Amino acid sequence: MRYCSEAELLSDINYKLLKAVDRFDPTKGSAFTFVSQVVTNVLCTSVTIARRSSNRFVELDEAATIIVSSSRMAKSNPKTQLTTWRTAYGPGSRPP
Repeated sequence: MRYCSEAELLSDINYKLLKAVDRFDPTKGSAFTFVSQVVTNVLCTSVTIARRSSNRFVELDEAATIIVSSSRMAKSNPKTQLTTWRTAYGPGSRPP
């Protein structure tokens, strides 16, 4: 899972604070509470995006590893490559 860097997070926080400064109402709470809520929202959003994207691309990484390793084996033994492919993708599958 890849999280945003500190610089990216600070940039996002500054941007959100600049957009939200008009909505600050001192009768509802302190400036510290307001800024803390904006920071919390940015951090939660960043973690959510990192989790979603890590779940989305896991299978691609695994498939690429299998394809790369099977193509290396093809140079030495094509029968081993086919066995590896069928183990990874099922007995009825065919390599590209």
